Amino acid sequence: MSTASSRGMLTLATRHLLARWTETRNSWRDHKAADFEELYLSELTININTALKALEELDQLLEKIHADCDRINRLGRGAGSPGTPAIRRCRSHHC
Repeated sequence: MSTASSRGMLTLATRHLLARWTETRNSWRDHKAADFEELYLSELTININTALKALEELDQLLEKIHADCDRINRLGRGAGSPGTPAIRRCRSHHC
C-alpha cells in the first residue's frame, strides 16, 4: 500500500469518526461527553494530523529515493550499476 493510499484511508476514517461523533454529540450533551471529547477526540485528531504529515514527508522521501535509484540505474556504472544488490533490492521491493 502506498503512503498516498494510507493517507487517504486515514483521512476518510477520521472524517467518518468525526461525523459519527457529531451525531452522538447531538444526543449526548452532558459534561461526560465534553470530557470524552477533550480527553480522547481532541488528542486523537492532533495525533492523526501528525501522522498525516509524517506520511506526506515519507512519500516525498520515497520519491527522492526512487529518483536517485533511477538516476543511478541510468548511469549504469561503478557501485551504482543496476547489477548491484542494493539497486536490485530497491526495485524488487517496489519501494
